[in-house]
Amino acid sequence: MMKLRAIVVLLVVFLGIQSGCSLLPQQSGSTMDASQVQEAMVDHLTQKYGEEFVIGELRESPAHSALEAPNVWTLGAWPAWGTKYKESFQAVWRTPYPGGEDDITDSYLLIKMRSSFHDAIDEGLASVLDEFVAEYDLDASTVDVSTLPGTISQEEFLQWAAHNVTVKIRVAMPAEEGFTKGDLTSQVAPLSGSGNTFGAQSVQCEFYVYHEEGYQGVVSAWVKDGSARTEPGAILYSAGWDETWFYQAIDWGGG
Repeated sequence: MMKLRAIVVLLVVFLGIQSGCSLLPQQSGSTMDASQVQEAMVDHLTQKYGEEFVIGELRESPAHSALEAPNVWTLGAWPAWGTKYKESFQAVWRTPYPGGEDDITDSYLLIKMRSSFHDAIDEGLASVLDEFVAEYDLDASTVDVSTLPGTISQEEFLQWAAHNVTVKIRVAMPAEEGFTKGDLTSQVAPLSGSGNTFGAQSVQCEFYVYHEEGYQGVVSAWVKDGSARTEPGAILYSAGWDETWFYQAIDWGGG
């Protein structure tokens, strides 16, 4: 009788484990369809930032097996005040279940606060270059920017950025024949270690040096697009790199 009871207990335990496993996908996964997922993600963004957003594409990346995390949903969006080309960002939901909106991550603050760096970047480049056009973006790939509150002030964000953000700049500039990469390095040397000057942890800058005719082609493209001399996420790449004389990348670090 004792032996039979042990078998029954083990059987109950085994069935309980099996039953628990069968419930896992529904507990950690989602019975929500795409429209419900999108609605929940949009509501989350709107409430977090107190802004309206234009919604782009919603993509689902399915799990490869039942033992993996549930499907991942990625939503493309941009603020109503911006454009799809310059202000787009992604929101990602890795555990899409009703009521789990706190698991949504996004990079919108890197778009929202990007203009805070404009003057420092523009003035810094102008201090060593006579002529240029440039675009820039903020990168915080090593940290989760979505953990910051959506209502963070500009001052608080800049304090955080000084330790966590890299400014990535692409510069197009003209030069006369005979100008070399060594000349460029010497010319921009005063900006070495300029991360703190620009308000970021570090600065990575790519210089594309043109002959005058090629440079004017770049400038014309910017004027047509309505861009200023230095722009966040602008159109530098659309200007035809076949005219490029040479390219040089410099990592200035944080100083």
